Amino acid sequence: MSIKMSIKSKEKDSMNSMKTYLGIEFGSTRIKAILIDEDSKVVAQGSHDWENRLENGIWTYSLEDISGGLFKARRGL
Repeated sequence: MSIKMSIKSKEKDSMNSMKTYLGIEFGSTRIKAILIDEDSKVVAQGSHDWENRLENGIWTYSLEDISGGLFKARRGL
């Protein structure tokens, strides 16, 4: 699967030279990915809604839900 983004070349060069930091939150109802720059300004963000489930008396998520949700949240950046 490929993801296409439309970014002007000047903006693309600026983004390539920018130092950024990725934060990921695995919340109870959503996975959120956020990219910030050196000044803590939000550059991009993405998220994926999900639901936990009760298995053997424990609230949990499957590994497939975690990896798929993380991919979808990151893809939103």
